[in-house]
Amino acid sequence: APSYFTSITPKMAITAETACKVSQIFNLLFAIGMMFFPTKMMEGYKAGTFKGDGNTFFLFTMGIFGLSIMGNMVSNATMRLPSASKKAQGVQCLANFMYWTMFLLSDGSKAVSGSMPKAFSGEALPQIYANLVLFAVIAVVQFLGWKSAGSPTPDTSKLVPSGALKTTLIANFVNLGFFGIGCKFFTAPFIDMYIPGVVAGINKGSPDAMEAIYLIMSNAGMCMLMNIVSALMVLAAEPGNADTNYRIQRAWLYTNFVYLGMLSRENVVAAATGWPQPMFVATFVQSFAVTFFSASALGAYPIKVTKSA
Repeated sequence: APSYFTSITPKMAITAETACKVSQIFNLLFAIGMMFFPTKMMEGYKAGTFKGDGNTFFLFTMGIFGLSIMGNMVSNATMRLPSASKKAQGVQCLANFMYWTMFLLSDGSKAVSGSMPKAFSGEALPQIYANLVLFAVIAVVQFLGWKSAGSPTPDTSKLVPSGALKTTLIANFVNLGFFGIGCKFFTAPFIDMYIPGVVAGINKGSPDAMEAIYLIMSNAGMCMLMNIVSALMVLAAEPGNADTNYRIQRAWLYTNFVYLGMLSRENVVAAATGWPQPMFVATFVQSFAVTFFSASALGAYPIKVTKSA
């Protein structure tokens, strides 16, 4: 018997292109808010605010999460185009469905169980629940887009990138995977590895801030890992497809460029706060090497630009 979603797909007429565009737009809005207007965003949510080092680190963490969301946005921006592979576009919708559902379940379980940080409780809860409704709606849109594309699935036997630019793609995924795993599964020790001793001071002066920081950093890590999973799924829609490989590598390179710019601000933060940065040089070398390698490979890739009619 046909499922409910299957029966309403023709009536809804939500194409894969439209679904990817929806994901792109909302990811963009969240990314802009977190990266450029985090305080205003918190005020809009009626969430708690902080002072001193707690506030400084919270705003910094919001930027990291915003950048991770932007990474997903850029991938959708290129995969939504009519020139993209239709099968890969459909798989992007499937990956988007998983992405939004993951945040729905993660944040939803905390809200329902009462385990949200204090800053996101109380007057902020109605806005959190509104977010959950939004995530659910976007997830349904992605599911319908996937169905309208013919319900394509990735070739799970060929999830490792192949074909053009495969080496740089793998390098990008390994690089981000290191940060994603650290932020998501080892949040506290991972933070302490980068700014040793700072967390203890924030916990003394503003424990509510640290509680919120752990949530945001953990969510950033989950987003990073979901970006890797999404990219692997899209690339495996048609393993070795040069056009899709090029699109995904270009999208990741754009995000890497922004990250390197954000990394430079850590010198300003360190100068203003006196925080130690024992991992700064290693992080720069690691991230710059992958970005330079990717940019060189993408720039050297033989493409022909033709005039449109």
